[in-house]
Amino acid sequence: MNVGMIICRSACRLLTPTSIALLFTGFLVVLGNGSALSDGAPLWQLALQQQLRSERDCELLSILHVRQYELAGSHVLEGRVACVDRREFDFSRPQLHSKFKIQLCLPTAC
Repeated sequence: MNVGMIICRSACRLLTPTSIALLFTGFLVVLGNGSALSDGAPLWQLALQQQLRSERDCELLSILHVRQYELAGSHVLEGRVACVDRREFDFSRPQLHSKFKIQLCLPTAC
């Protein structure tokens, strides 16, 4: 599977793959099933799920927390996700149409 693929469900059925791809520069959008997210999930969650699957071999179990805010005119997203295999990743996206930065959460000792 290509890093740039986003698998989406009901929200994408209203648009053609070409028109959706234009919305997400650098991403190819493919219709399909198998998403761990609900039908009404925002597109950023679907993009994050696909990026986790392709780059980190992570089947998304849940989004543990997410924070959205404006910083210097940019819409920033950051949070943590859990994979089916119990790994957790921190993610961030500094701009609306950029890829997520994904880092493995490792235990720390104080």
